[in-house]
Amino acid sequence: APAPAKPQPHPAPAKRTTPGCLGTCIPCLRGAPEAPAPVFTPAPKAKRCCCLRMVCRLCRRRPRPPKPNRNPRIRVAAPTPQQSEVLGISVAYLASKFRKEVSAVFGDEDPNYYEVNKKMLYSEIAKGRFIKCPRDGREGCSYVDAVNLLEPGHTQPATLMLSWSWHYTVETVVGALSRWCRINGKDPRKVFVWQCALCNNQFRVEESKAKGEWESFETFKDMFEKRMDH
Repeated sequence: APAPAKPQPHPAPAKRTTPGCLGTCIPCLRGAPEAPAPVFTPAPKAKRCCCLRMVCRLCRRRPRPPKPNRNPRIRVAAPTPQQSEVLGISVAYLASKFRKEVSAVFGDEDPNYYEVNKKMLYSEIAKGRFIKCPRDGREGCSYVDAVNLLEPGHTQPATLMLSWSWHYTVETVVGALSRWCRINGKDPRKVFVWQCALCNNQFRVEESKAKGEWESFETFKDMFEKRMDH
């Protein structure tokens, strides 16, 4: 009798990942096709499913809330609503870690802040997505409040208020702040900027927009005066 034919191995499907995904979940590593079989296979503990806690469209795993700082040498008290509203973020942090976060999401692009806002400040991968806001006690906080909790030492009451436009790109804003510190002999680690995109709670702003609610000029006037007077 003729020998049975050896089964031919199936060709490995092309690797397919979500945009911005590091490809660390099991289906991504296996190069899952359009309808992956191991949809609910958890990712290895040592690796995150996707970059910046993004929800992976392949394995459908929900991102976990980020863990706050556990360094016993650094104690972070939850800010009051008044303290939260005047927090600024250091120029050094913007020039290093914030730039890296933007690169992880946008690659080599230099996005403006409308684009950054949509993908990084009120989306599923936003740093403050799962953090309780100190201003109203609800889930979802501003970028600066998230940094204050997760990476203490990079936020303090603002020493500089930025007048700018949302059409500016990240490199334009961060580069200008870095140059300003250099020209004026300022330590970027000790210059804390209040920038509305990062210091206002964009989750609440977008909720108001969805309801068709718009802040009056007097509201913004009072808001900026409070920042200037602190």
